[in-house]
Amino acid sequence: MKKVFPFIFSVLLLGVSCSNQSTDLTDEQKATIISEVGEQVDGLQSVISKLDFEAWSEYWSEDEYISVISDLNFFDTRSAWVDFVANAWSGIENRSYESSEKRITPLTLNLALVTRMTSGSNILKSGDKNNFKVQLTMIWKKEAVGWKIIHVNESVQRTPIEE
Repeated sequence: MKKVFPFIFSVLLLGVSCSNQSTDLTDEQKATIISEVGEQVDGLQSVISKLDFEAWSEYWSEDEYISVISDLNFFDTRSAWVDFVANAWSGIENRSYESSEKRITPLTLNLALVTRMTSGSNILKSGDKNNFKVQLTMIWKKEAVGWKIIHVNESVQRTPIEE
């Protein structure tokens, strides 16, 4: 029950945020948002595949962070999420990473929904290997410094690599 309340609160907060915005976007505005957010998503994918933690952490909003739901974990602070990823990545030796086509839906002038399926494999420092598939749903917000991630819901599937 403790994990359900923060999730419900996050969804309500996002709903209130979205309801205060005009959703009547021109085709030109939509195209601009799709282009700008698309570049950010591609940049994020690049730093993830390189396991560049410092660059990865720059894609996350410091001021407007809402939450991340990953596997069965809920992160209601940016610092908790960043610490979790830093710890997880510290055990990875090498990663191959591929993404399918991303879908970007402009919601308002400063909010966009991104969905994407990614897959790849990790070689862990322990010598273990695993494949993974991740279905992502992300909310990006345009801040003074550019587009930043404010919320992610990711569903992860991992399987051992059979040799």
